[in-house]
Amino acid sequence: MIQGTATITAVRPPGSASDADPAAHVRAVTAAGLAYVICSADAERLGRCARRDYALAFVDTSRNGLRAYCSVRCANNDAVARHRARLQASARPTTGRRAPRANCGLR
Repeated sequence: MIQGTATITAVRPPGSASDADPAAHVRAVTAAGLAYVICSADAERLGRCARRDYALAFVDTSRNGLRAYCSVRCANNDAVARHRARLQASARPTTGRRAPRANCGLR
């Protein structure tokens, strides 16, 4: 049986204070990550989301480096919006009456 006490200490970046603003810490870590991607990793992997009116930047982690959207959800939302726009553009003006149903032989 081993006796003794162990203390767990949080690892902090050099120069950080324990009472520092959490938002400032997040900004600093994010800036450091971005600097790493630009300088050390492949800066070609930085991209901007292809969704209209959406200016989110992302790091492309796909194998071939051809990612166009920041997330799968964003890509799906854009595809749905484009589909609905096509349907609306091809819709004919209606007269307000329903079209007769096709008789399929069942009653």
